[in-house]
Amino acid sequence: MIEKINANSEEEKTCKIIIFLIAVLSIFLNQQKQLLGYNISISDFVAILLVLIYIFNAKLVIPRKGFFFFLGVSIITLSTAFFISPHRFNYVPNPNEIINNYIKLCSSFLYFLLGYNLFKERLIYVVYRWYSLGAITLGIIGIFMFFFKISIFPRQYFFQGPRYIGLMNDPNYFAVIQCTALVYFIRNKNIKKITLFMSYLVIFLSVVISSSKTGMLVFISYTIAIFIKNMLWNKNKKQIIRNFVIIAIIIVFLPSLSALMMKIIKYISTKYWSFRRVAVLFYDFNSAISEGGSGRDVTWAAALDIIKVSPLLGVGIGSYLEIMGNLQRVKLLAHNIYLQIFAEWGLILGSILFFYIFYLIFKYTFLNYSKDSDHSKDLNQQKNNYNQKLILRDIILILMIGSLSLSLNNARMFWIFFGALSNPKKITK
Repeated sequence: MIEKINANSEEEKTCKIIIFLIAVLSIFLNQQKQLLGYNISISDFVAILLVLIYIFNAKLVIPRKGFFFFLGVSIITLSTAFFISPHRFNYVPNPNEIINNYIKLCSSFLYFLLGYNLFKERLIYVVYRWYSLGAITLGIIGIFMFFFKISIFPRQYFFQGPRYIGLMNDPNYFAVIQCTALVYFIRNKNIKKITLFMSYLVIFLSVVISSSKTGMLVFISYTIAIFIKNMLWNKNKKQIIRNFVIIAIIIVFLPSLSALMMKIIKYISTKYWSFRRVAVLFYDFNSAISEGGSGRDVTWAAALDIIKVSPLLGVGIGSYLEIMGNLQRVKLLAHNIYLQIFAEWGLILGSILFFYIFYLIFKYTFLNYSKDSDHSKDLNQQKNNYNQKLILRDIILILMIGSLSLSLNNARMFWIFFGALSNPKKITK
């Protein structure tokens, strides 16, 4: 009896340690800095520790399909990088660069495994909860530093002068992951309206002070999607008619509202440089993506040229910048995860990955919770399971939208939430 009590006590202690480590990992998913040529995060060390704990306790589950896909990507991209691309493009491969990028790929798979297993252990809610609270905290810190002109560690928190980056090393990356934190507060039924409003405001201002046009587009896109969902999704006929009337009234007064909004935007732009950079989205969208340092049209065109030259197998991992330098005399990433993956992995492997991602998004968009139940008699439990899947789906969807203008193929939070969403088991809290 005493041995059983001691065993339970030891297991409870281990569980608390694991939850603490998960909370630390989740908070520092919002942190990334370059060290010795690598983008390092504190979450990396915690992730390795958690995986080792799962291995030591014989609890680590490796999904067969995911493992073989990773193995296929490894073999094809490494073979292409070392042997095929150097011959095709006539250059000497850089082993250090290839190995560096392969370590990033292995790291991504590690986070995928971790997300898959945290889902299995019913601990994924700890991840997105602390991840979102960490993002909100960084947003509040940035707002105070920006508007009250507090210049503590300016090189650590700001990029190219006034652009706030939190604990990241890129303002666009920071802005997009701030948008993902919004999901937890919108989807959590226990969040009070005042808390939701304040969280929404903090994330909006965080995106503004980052001066990220990508982040603002993602924020607006998700806001519109949530608005449409709340107006039309799962409503009875009377509610739908009422909502259509509201939408019609908004459309009628849209020209006046747009004019007023433009005046407000231009006025704020004269006061704050950070908002001036994102305000151009509202009155000159074409220049917003091609001027002001963005140059997305140039990097996208270059990526398409590389894909045309080597469509099936790609150019291999760690070879993209070298080949782009030979073709365009400029070494820049594609700033688009779709083009980056297709260029490096090839159209076959890239299509498999993106098909599966959007299959999961489609599945949890049109699958009703009653059809996805675990045969539990508790209807509230079924709804809770379904709502948690929606949180994961929305985070992935936001990252995929942001990936239109960012190369997020090595983003930690993407792979951990993608791994969780890939697990076919039900989530329970």
